[in-house]
Amino acid sequence: MARCPLIVSRLDRLSRNVHFISGLMEHKVHFMVAALGRDCGNFTLHIYASLAGQERKLISERCRAAALTLKRSLVRRQVTVTALEAAMDSVCSLPYGQP
Repeated sequence: MARCPLIVSRLDRLSRNVHFISGLMEHKVHFMVAALGRDCGNFTLHIYASLAGQERKLISERCRAAALTLKRSLVRRQVTVTALEAAMDSVCSLPYGQP
């Protein structure tokens, strides 16, 4: 059986979960990260996986803070609950890389 590598542009595109990436490495899944090059070692991959996990946590915190700020702002203006939920959904569904 031929084993083809899994190729991703950046490690966080594969997952932001350190346990998941470590599990892939433990099960000898061969994957290459284009941003890190072909000869990237396991140690480097673990470091980048940890950074991706930290980034996931920070994104979540920023999204919650933005949603809470928006909620407070809209409540002060007496906006209906339906409009409030729609606005909060739009804040948390911004494309990757958007502020």
